[in-house]
Amino acid sequence: MGPGGPASIGIGWPLVSIGTLLVALAMAELASAFPTAGALYHWSALLGSPGWGWITAATNLVGQVAIVAAIDLDVRASSRRRSASRGVRRMPCSSRFSSATPS
Repeated sequence: MGPGGPASIGIGWPLVSIGTLLVALAMAELASAFPTAGALYHWSALLGSPGWGWITAATNLVGQVAIVAAIDLDVRASSRRRSASRGVRRMPCSSRFSSATPS
C-alpha cells in the first residue's frame, strides 16, 4: 500500500467517489438539456459546430470497433490458455471440419 497505508484507502475512496459523483451530476445536467438518442454527437454539434459532431461520431465508431476487436482477441487468447493448462489438444483447422473419420 505504500506510504499512505490503510488510511489513504479509507479516506481516498470516499473522496474520489464524491468527486466522481459530482462529475456524473454535471454530465447528467448537460444531458438533460439535450435529450436525444445520439446525445454525444448532438452535444458536439451544438456546443461546437456540425463538423465537431461528425468528428465525434467517427472517433466513437473507431473506438467501438477497436474495443470489440480487443475484447474478442482477449477472449480467444484466454480460452486458449485455459485449454492448454487443462491439457486439451487442439486439432488443426484443416482437419477440424473434414467429413472423414480420423485413422
